[in-house]
Amino acid sequence: MINKKRGIKMQIILNSVFIFASTIFISAQSLYLNKNNGSIERFFPGQGDNILFSKKITDGLPCPGLPTVTYEGKTYNTVQIGDQCWLKENLDVGEMIIGNPVNNGIIEKWCYDDDPNNCDTYGGLYYWWEAVQYDTTSGTRGCCPEGWHIPTLAEFETLKNYLNNDGNALKAEGQGTGDGAGTNTTGFSALLGGINYNFTYYDYLGLGEEGNFWSSSSFIGSQNGWNYVYYMILGSTSKDIIFDFYYDYFGMSVRCIKNGKKITSPKAGDKWMSGEIDTIKWEGGEVDSLVDIEYSTDGGSTWPGFIGNFIPADTGKWSWKIPEDLIGRKSLLRIKYHTSDEIFAVSDTFKIKPYIITRVDQNGEYVKYDINVYRWGFGNIQNDMWPENWYKQFDYTGIDPITNQQYSLWQGDSVFSKAKSEDFVDWMSIVNAYGENACYFYKSWGIYMPSALLKWKEFRKNWIGSCFGIAGTNELAFERRDEFLNKYPAFPKFQNPVDVKSDTSVIKTITEIHAHVYGDPTRRLHIENWLSKTPNQTLNELKDILKEDNTITRSLTFWENNGSGGHTVTPYKVNKVSKNIWGISIYDNEYSNDLTASIQINMTENSGNGNWNYSNFPNWGGPEKLILEPPAATYLDKPIFLKNAAHKSPFLIDEDEINFYPTYDTDVEIIDKLGNVTEYKSGKIENKIPGAVPLILPTGNESPPYCYYLPKNDYAIIINNSSSSSVSEYLDNGNKSYLFERGGVTQTQSDNLYFNEGFSVSNHDPELKNIKLLNLIIDTTASAEKLFILRSLDMAQNDSVKIVNQENTNLDLISHGSQKNYQIELEFASEVTLSRFVNDNINLSANTTHKIVPNWGDFADLTLTIYVDEGNNGSIDNTLIVQNQVTNINQDQGSLFPTEYKLEQNYPNPFNPTTTIGFGIMEKGNVRMSVLNILGEEIKVLLNEEKEAGHHSIDFNGSDLPSGVYFYQLRAGNFIDTKKMLLLK
Repeated sequence: MINKKRGIKMQIILNSVFIFASTIFISAQSLYLNKNNGSIERFFPGQGDNILFSKKITDGLPCPGLPTVTYEGKTYNTVQIGDQCWLKENLDVGEMIIGNPVNNGIIEKWCYDDDPNNCDTYGGLYYWWEAVQYDTTSGTRGCCPEGWHIPTLAEFETLKNYLNNDGNALKAEGQGTGDGAGTNTTGFSALLGGINYNFTYYDYLGLGEEGNFWSSSSFIGSQNGWNYVYYMILGSTSKDIIFDFYYDYFGMSVRCIKNGKKITSPKAGDKWMSGEIDTIKWEGGEVDSLVDIEYSTDGGSTWPGFIGNFIPADTGKWSWKIPEDLIGRKSLLRIKYHTSDEIFAVSDTFKIKPYIITRVDQNGEYVKYDINVYRWGFGNIQNDMWPENWYKQFDYTGIDPITNQQYSLWQGDSVFSKAKSEDFVDWMSIVNAYGENACYFYKSWGIYMPSALLKWKEFRKNWIGSCFGIAGTNELAFERRDEFLNKYPAFPKFQNPVDVKSDTSVIKTITEIHAHVYGDPTRRLHIENWLSKTPNQTLNELKDILKEDNTITRSLTFWENNGSGGHTVTPYKVNKVSKNIWGISIYDNEYSNDLTASIQINMTENSGNGNWNYSNFPNWGGPEKLILEPPAATYLDKPIFLKNAAHKSPFLIDEDEINFYPTYDTDVEIIDKLGNVTEYKSGKIENKIPGAVPLILPTGNESPPYCYYLPKNDYAIIINNSSSSSVSEYLDNGNKSYLFERGGVTQTQSDNLYFNEGFSVSNHDPELKNIKLLNLIIDTTASAEKLFILRSLDMAQNDSVKIVNQENTNLDLISHGSQKNYQIELEFASEVTLSRFVNDNINLSANTTHKIVPNWGDFADLTLTIYVDEGNNGSIDNTLIVQNQVTNINQDQGSLFPTEYKLEQNYPNPFNPTTTIGFGIMEKGNVRMSVLNILGEEIKVLLNEEKEAGHHSIDFNGSDLPSGVYFYQLRAGNFIDTKKMLLLK
């Protein structure tokens, strides 16, 4: 018999009738004897009544291409029965034991009657756990040779059905008697090896009377939780093939079955990445057979191409370089015999995915980011992002739409009165991005947080780019379209983002998301990764992200390596360009019509850490400053500034860091006490202070750092070469902030600042300088903010002044040099009070310290105490009582005390279980606040005490009350007011 490329020349002898069949392809078909006419015919599915017997031509023969298997020093014959290939002998492998088997990594067996000769003849008897080698997976290899396994119950059933339940065909001749006499027509040659019936007493029973063969199929009993195992029984007096299940501690024979024709890799649910090489693996390939492999990405509806042809089937593997853009969540591989249409095997369903942004649609299919469809229809240009007809609406002397009152002309050092409509970003975008509670102490009374106002003052600049906001919104539009549109309902409804053009709602949304760049987690990520993240690390991080079915999209930001500029884009695809170079395909909102824009990374350069370059931004690339931003979904939440302690300002930074915000168009030199320098000069950055990070806004253009992150230390800061006539330098540390400002600036002048347990300024120039110093204290204990403003301080050459906080209440103004006069302004803001103190003329003698001691919270007494230390020697020489020159408390220039009694609506309402009730009283007196039920009965007293005039609030917790309508009532003097609230649990 010759087998060549599945062609078989054979002879069949049947009832002394000689039949010759020449070179036919069996294609797994069977022959049968037609009992009606005695002819030999091919068997096709659906026939059955006219079949006398059914037998494949290969039955009883050694398995094609595998006549023997040598395992653990013993050679076993094989036999083919139907489509199954079996060992022809019972397995006899492992170490013989007399006693209990142990899971020790050694295969252990019993021999019938503890006689090794019985193992030689009948094979070993195995404890089930030894047979499967303590692996309960159905179809496990267990103690079988490699490429073989312990049969499953289903495989035993297939054997039984194929033989029409003829167990005699499996038994060797001489095994069994009468109706159970073995015929061995299959060549299976089963010997009835008995059983070790009792785990404890080792009772051997049934040698020559029954053969019991373990399956690998088991289950846990629902009643007792015990493990039950299926096995096959061949008896000596019955021809039937019997299946039963029982406890796992018997000792039975093992007959191994060859792993069938199947594709073992990829497995179900595997994900193979386009552009990479993966190995297709299969089992059951015959010697001298050739196969072809093809693929489908649509669940088998189409098979568009071949992976390989003329592959020897018995190799069992084929390397496949997956085409770059191949994609499908319902992918299949199919192996076919080369010389026929016969299918060898079909793989389980798996996934093929490029390194590209995707999401999964309602049909379970990939939707990939297509730049032709999913980029925005606008770009990072001023006409689209910050046109005059948009920003001219911002009138900071008009009405604040949040408070419905006029913007304050004096709060936060008169921030609004100095703001311009073209300032980017606008105040409303800051409020919408960070939240009203981050920007207002009490919205209804127009009490702003000075910390928010002063930070906004440092953020706002002329518009030079919104790329960060454009990239972030673009990723949200693809990944979370519905959530994005729910959060920004005025944004144009779209199916294809490319159809969206710039309008007022687009500008508003882009600007709000762009405002996230100033806060955490974006700011913190920039600080931590600006220099530490290598291009190769960013590339690998991006590849891991793009492997996911539903990509968690993240923008890509890069900064000029040898200059000062930053840009943010949408990275949507990664592909290998050559051996060492990878490309990151990007949607670049600065070059919106460049549909092939790509950042290239050479992974071998920079000592194996990678270098990047980008042709649209030549000379920006290098070994660093290429990072992924936080997930785009982050922009659906409020950003923060690292800490949000008892005081709810998000602009509170950590105690061990310093943030320095310089004037935008100046040179900056920062020197630590060891002489290390970080500086910005002539458009270049040098950063030598360990741990320092110059923070550059990603705008798509070159721009100086807007902020310097510095580790807690002492610093000297030199500001010069200003192109503006004024400078403003702001420094944060923990809960304290400092501001230096002056006008009359020339390019030849320098301003020398120092941070050392306080904030100081010195004048090294011959010109007289008139300066302003500001100190903000965020008092987390009192949930308040306190502001000192010292104006019109004249600084002669070699003069210096320093401001130092004494705890969280007072300020020392220390002057070295000439006599000075200054103006002072104090502001106190909290949820219940906004107060202001102003005096325009305070004399500061030469070389003198003023210890300024406000009576915070009670500026109504119109005085301020200043203790004078002449000579700066630590002794108090005089005391100044300074009058408050703000006398009209109803003006915006003084304390915003209510002009009437007022009870506010509680917020939130409905509530569960806590709500806040605000009220205002116009004069000091007893205040009673109570809660009433629907019958008007008083059930709780929230407040009954004397209160100062001003704005107040109180929290009400209804956790001990049932849901329902309640009333709260304010009594103050002759004033009584009642409002309704709803508790919903």
